Amino acid sequence: MNEAEYKCQRCRLPLTIDGSLEDLSISQANLLTGRNGNFTKATIPLEDAVEEDLPKVPQSRLNLFKEVYQKMDHDLTNARDEFVVLNKYNDNSDVNVEYDYEENNTISHRINTMTNIFNILSNKYEIDFPVCYECATLLMEELKNEYERVNADKEVYAKFLSKLRKQDAGTNVKERTAQLLEQLEKTKQEERDKEKKLQSLYDERDSLEKVLASLENEMEQLNVEEQQIFELENKYEYELMEFKNEQSRMEAMYEDGLTQLDNLRKVNVFNDAFNISHDGQFGTINGLRLGTLDNKRVSWYEINAALGQVVLLLFTLLSKLNLELEHYKIFPIGSTSKIEYRVDPDSKPVTINCFSSGEQLLDKLFHSNKLDPAMNAILEITIQIADHFIKQDPTNELPYKMENETISNLNIKPSKRKSNEEWTLACKHLLTNLKWIIAYCSST
Repeated sequence: MNEAEYKCQRCRLPLTIDGSLEDLSISQANLLTGRNGNFTKATIPLEDAVEEDLPKVPQSRLNLFKEVYQKMDHDLTNARDEFVVLNKYNDNSDVNVEYDYEENNTISHRINTMTNIFNILSNKYEIDFPVCYECATLLMEELKNEYERVNADKEVYAKFLSKLRKQDAGTNVKERTAQLLEQLEKTKQEERDKEKKLQSLYDERDSLEKVLASLENEMEQLNVEEQQIFELENKYEYELMEFKNEQSRMEAMYEDGLTQLDNLRKVNVFNDAFNISHDGQFGTINGLRLGTLDNKRVSWYEINAALGQVVLLLFTLLSKLNLELEHYKIFPIGSTSKIEYRVDPDSKPVTINCFSSGEQLLDKLFHSNKLDPAMNAILEITIQIADHFIKQDPTNELPYKMENETISNLNIKPSKRKSNEEWTLACKHLLTNLKWIIAYCSST
């Protein structure tokens, strides 16, 4: 059968029980556990003690202690003598002794015996048994240190007691006792006062704890509100950043629009749409010559196209100025443009063709009067537009004077020309005045 396994109660390592502890008799077990009833009387080596270090006990109390101690020792001795262990089989003592011997040698009995011994020792010495050799050595060192500390305390107390006795040697015991009682009463009164003060401090602490709890709740609520405020602040800052970005984008677009507007304002649409210039003795509009020379003939197709551009320019200027003509109404139809003439609003309109039909040769064309009404109407319309600008600002003057079918004293009608050069020059002056009118119109 397997033996019981014991462990050290301090380091928890397994232990091997010495063989001398396996077969213990009852007397040996009682001897180990101190249950044999032999009380060791404490002897005080009075001859080695110093009289000043020993407390003085009245002789009456010493006699009473000795009497009680002797009686207690006598009672314990009689009780031990009267204790009898009964065997299970009273009839045959030999059998009982043999049975007890065999039972004591069983493993379970030995285990129970050792367990009981360890439990009794643990309860008696306040140390958990069993312990190994190393732990026992450590315990002995600890107990030795504790013993030395207690002896040191004992010496301190003995010296203090001796000092008190020397102080009380020349003082009356009753007076000293009265003083001590009075001092004790004062101390108790101070203790009661301190207790009251301590109780008031406890009450104040409780009230402060309640205030602290309410402040903590308020602080927690404020923290929640602060967190909400931070979230709103972050939201508003994000929205503000988006608004600023949008504002910057709109400002950039606005600046770009202003730049484009300035560029567009600097652009003269009329000059781009109706480029009036000259080509030698010819005045030109969009590269089309208006007029003819003896040594440089111009086809009537080009002249009709030039007249169509002039009529379109007059129509555009009237639309830009929102100006109503007197007696005339323009119909720009390219090389076949027309102008209607009315003597009064109720009269029947007369249509004036601003082009040559092409039925006659160019020489015969200039000797006929078919273009006379058209050139005269163009001149009259130009005069009405120029008068409009002069009314707005008298300083607006044209380079060439226009009146009564003439411009700069040159007749605008082809049939009234003295030469082709004269009529060509009159057309060139007409185009020059129109260019000035374009400049006035662009500046308003």
